[in-house]
Amino acid sequence: MIIEKKLLDIFLLSDLEFSKTKDEINEGLDDKLNEISEEFVKTGTFYGTQHIKYRLKERIKRIREIVKSRLTLDLNYVEKVMIPFIDDIYQEIYKRALETIESEIDYAGNKMLHFCRNWPNPKSYLEHIKQMLNKEKDVLIKNTERDI
Repeated sequence: MIIEKKLLDIFLLSDLEFSKTKDEINEGLDDKLNEISEEFVKTGTFYGTQHIKYRLKERIKRIREIVKSRLTLDLNYVEKVMIPFIDDIYQEIYKRALETIESEIDYAGNKMLHFCRNWPNPKSYLEHIKQMLNKEKDVLIKNTERDI
């Protein structure tokens, strides 16, 4: 019971710092995405799979940093308070990381769908977006399992 209370307090502190860190990671993302789009406008290939691929890669890079930050903060806060690492704690940290992965992948997918909604034949790009995001989701989950 005492450990559960401490764990809730620790995760609350971790969440506060995570929110700040996530904002720092995402800072400048819109500018970077605009730069990518401008390059494709210059070459006349704005409505293309490569454009989507480069935008998704930039988002995925940020998602990887966010998930890594979530894991690092949770593990560091648990270590600082010197709570013994037991399976339940690892499972809770893993669960929180999975929630982060799910929410960030869903958010990236929604942003990409929003970006492509007015393109000619947007459905042709949807499958490509889903494939890339599902592949990255699997990689992130495997990396999280390994890191914990």
